Amino acid sequence: MRILNRLVAFASTAFALFFSLTLSLLAETTRTDSNGPLPPISLQSPALDPSIPLPVAVLRSKPREKVGTCWMTQKVLSGIDPVTETPWEIDIDDWTPRAGSKRFDRAVIVVPPTGGVNVLDENWSKQFCKKGVRTVLLRHWTGDLETGLDPNVHDRGSLRGIAAIRQTASFLKDHDRLSIFGTSLGAILSAMATGLETRIDRSVLLVAGGSITELLTESDQELLVDMRNRRMSTYGLKDSSAYRAFLKERLQLEPLSFAAPSPEKELTFLIGTEDTTVPTFTQVALWNAWMRPRRFDIESGHFGAILKAWLFYSEEVISGMGLH
Repeated sequence: MRILNRLVAFASTAFALFFSLTLSLLAETTRTDSNGPLPPISLQSPALDPSIPLPVAVLRSKPREKVGTCWMTQKVLSGIDPVTETPWEIDIDDWTPRAGSKRFDRAVIVVPPTGGVNVLDENWSKQFCKKGVRTVLLRHWTGDLETGLDPNVHDRGSLRGIAAIRQTASFLKDHDRLSIFGTSLGAILSAMATGLETRIDRSVLLVAGGSITELLTESDQELLVDMRNRRMSTYGLKDSSAYRAFLKERLQLEPLSFAAPSPEKELTFLIGTEDTTVPTFTQVALWNAWMRPRRFDIESGHFGAILKAWLFYSEEVISGMGLH
């Protein structure tokens, strides 16, 4: 057991290093105007109204690839950016069982963490597909890497993430019910979409935080610390309390406000008990807001919990997705 724990710790460190480097590279390549003002979102956006369907179409696709027992087809969907109200694109991997779907009534959406898809997201998608269920992995959508000092950037990111998930749900219109699996920021967006999208009735949330304000104020993630320091300097904020108040006054979309407990929705939380990236207390707050559904505590930090979930909690994830 000691050797196994060391292997997990080593793999977790390697994964965290790769993930952090990826985030840094992506941030530097997309931060074109970090100090420029950004228009606020509209709370009247159709993306926030579950009664309004969000149309989507397949713009283009690549030839399908055989991956084990599944076919995987990379596709680009076209829809409307909820922030700019102009056309945008959503990149997906569409996984379908080669032998045909065993559960045609249900499909799965996988939402990756900040920085985009990694090997674990691809492996989860493959595992869900092996259960005989069509699975769509969200790879990228227009504007998903927008960054800047203006706090409106966070609402814009949340709104785009919600819309990308809901438009993917529209793409899966032939399936009556949807399961969603999200990791880190992907789990935060998945929780928000679960509260809006009626067909999502199974959600598995891996290290999902409940308050973006608290996450931005308390996280030790390098890019968020850098953003916090630069923002405090720019806006003349003296301490973390002032920074928290500054964000509370400006952020309109918080995951906690999307919690909509219902007997028709089954959620599973996987919580990192030593998480300082998405602080554990914010994860517990979201779990409480959803009226304390099924929960598994993983004794690890953020990246360790993500890795341990794959190594040791796959059955709990599969059952939480309703795929048994």
